[in-house]
Parts: sequence; C-alpha cells; structure tokens
Amino acid sequence: EMALANAEARRNLEIRAERDPLTGLPNHRRFHERLSEELARTSRSGEPLALILMDLDHFKSVNDNHGHQVGDDVLKVAAASLAETARPSDVVGRVGGEEFAWLLPGADADDAILAAERLRDVILAADFPVVGALTASFGIADLSEANEPDDLYKHADIALYYAKESGRDRAERYSFDVAEGLIASKAEARGAASSKLSALRVLAWHLDARGPGLEGHSERVADLAVQLSTALSWPLDRAVLLREAAQVHDAGKVGVDAAVEWGQPTDDHERDRLSEARELGDKTAGELLDDEQVSWVRHHLEHFDGSGHPDGLAGESIPDGARLIAVAEAWDMLTVVEADGGGEPHAAAAALAIVGMQRGTRFCPKVVDGLERLCAAGALSGQLGATPSAPTRARAG
Repeated sequence: EMALANAEARRNLEIRAERDPLTGLPNHRRFHERLSEELARTSRSGEPLALILMDLDHFKSVNDNHGHQVGDDVLKVAAASLAETARPSDVVGRVGGEEFAWLLPGADADDAILAAERLRDVILAADFPVVGALTASFGIADLSEANEPDDLYKHADIALYYAKESGRDRAERYSFDVAEGLIASKAEARGAASSKLSALRVLAWHLDARGPGLEGHSERVADLAVQLSTALSWPLDRAVLLREAAQVHDAGKVGVDAAVEWGQPTDDHERDRLSEARELGDKTAGELLDDEQVSWVRHHLEHFDGSGHPDGLAGESIPDGARLIAVAEAWDMLTVVEADGGGEPHAAAAALAIVGMQRGTRFCPKVVDGLERLCAAGALSGQLGATPSAPTRARAG
C-alpha cells in the first residue's frame, strides 16, 4: 500500500508540474514538449499541422480596473472556452499570462482559420465574470511556409502580433506579406522616434543618384533583404535593423568616384581608393547604425568562399545580415538596375538561375534557399520580367 501511495503521489506531482495551476491546461513547458512531439511525427508522416495562438484583448485593463482575482476568473473562462472548442486530438495550453496555444494535427492554415473564428465567436458570446464581454485576437500558421519546423511557433506569434496591431478581435494567418508589413510599421515608428534614422533615407537617395539606373536601388535592396529575413524566420526586431542597414549598404560609395567599379578593384591604386572609401563608409554608417549593422554594411561584398572584399571572410564568419544584403543587391542589379542602366534585363527565372549558380561560392546557400522560396511563393512577382538571357556572373553592386 505504501508503494502504491508513493507512486500515486509521484504521479500527482508530475501532473501538477505539467499543468497550469489556474486553468488546468498544459503549461508552457508541457505544451512545447507536445509541439516538438507533433512536429517530429508530422515530419515523418508528411501530414499537415497548424498552430493557433490566442491572446485576450485589453486583458491588462481587467487586472488594473478589477483586480487580479477577477483577472484569474476571466482566464478560467477563456481556458474552458478553448478546451470545449478544441477537438479531442488537439493540444491546447496556456503559454503566457493571457496567451493560449492550440495545436491542430492534420489541419492546415485554412482549417485553423475556421477553427479560430469558431473560438472567436465563443469568446464574444461568453459571459466573463464582472467584466461581461471580451474579445480575443488570433495568430495562425502551418508548416507550408515554415523554413524549419521550429518556425511554426514564431510564425503564429508574428501573425498574432499583426492581428493585435490591426485592431484586435480578429484572426490573421502568417504570410511573408504580414511579416513585411509588421517590419515596415516598426521601422517607420523607430524612424519617427529618431532624427538620426531619418537621415538613412537622405543618404540612400544620395547614393542612388550616383549612377544610371540606381534610382530606388537602396530601398529595393532593403525591401528584399527584409523579405529574405522573413523567409529565414528572423525575429522582427532584427529584421527592422536589417532594413536600416540595407538602406545604406553602399555607404562606402560616398568616398569613391562613380567611375570606379565598386567592389572590383583592377589595380593597387583602385584598391587603395576603395579601401579608403570603405573606411569612410564605415564611419558614415557608424554615425547612424549600431556596430552589428555597420558590420552588415561593411561585409556585404564578401563571398561565401572567401574570395570577396574587403576582408576575405568566408562562410559563417560573414555576418548574417551581410549575407542577406549580398543576395538582395545581386537580385536588384540583375532584374532592375542593369535594365535601367541600358543592360539586358533578366526575368526572375533567369536571375534565380544566375544566383543559384553561385550558391556556396559567392552566396550563402541558406540565403539562396530563401530567395527560391520567395520566388516559388510569388513574393517577387513585382520584379522586372524579360526574355531569359544566358546565365552570367552577377556583378558586384
């Protein structure tokens, strides 16, 4: 009897360790364990998998205006609503203060949108203690746009953030466009709060005025760098920093004659001039950006095999943002700048083939993978189209 009692006591402790004491749902740790298990299972089976994150709107005001006991009672009602709406095969959990997670095996994002709307209606109809009516926002993601299985949660979180930023009481599905919209709005807010960051656009305009076909080049490179960061599931805050750096990726050109081919010195004299220009560019960028952003600007002409400029860095030693800017710039040179400058324009398929030929030599393979995913998703459909031309080496921007 003692052994049975001890076993039962241990089991009760295990259950308590896995459960949120307030709502009785699996806690953050247990939910993420189940998420990992389901991701492993679906990677073997190929079945779809969708995730919904739910956040109660304006919950802070509930605690502030009515006290934490009322807040706790509200959370219990929300948890019960979720548990009653979910299927027996689903996995639900409380993963934050007022945030809940709902994993739907065998479902894609379209299925999850319908499920989230059902739960949104249930929340709207619920009679919450003291406060009466409340609303909730939902972020949805599935494996169709996840670079890695672990990206599923990141994508749902971005979609949830977008739902909150877009007015709350809504369900939003993750997409490249959603992520880019969030990054752009955060960048705009950051720029409005800093006179230094507003100088980024002025410098970018100045740089783009230095050569034929370069009008808008810096902004396009910044946009594509951000698209690549979303394809590679960068955090939003770092993607905002990347946009700022990409806008002035050519800062070194401030100190070099436009007639000199940037990044491709032909003799010692040009090498010296370009080296001096890069130092001036680093100083210029350093007045506007942080150290990591400056490193992205300085090293975006490095090649993955170590044959680039200015320091001959190779592979993972090249700063990650620089690797993204390198691909973004090459793409813009191929599809837009060369055409505007009188050269042969490249359609997306031809440009992708050119970049792909330099996977692992000039360009980071993972970033090229991201570019291919963007093309496959139609995210680059706004680029110039033309009759594909024979592949050539993409020139340095």
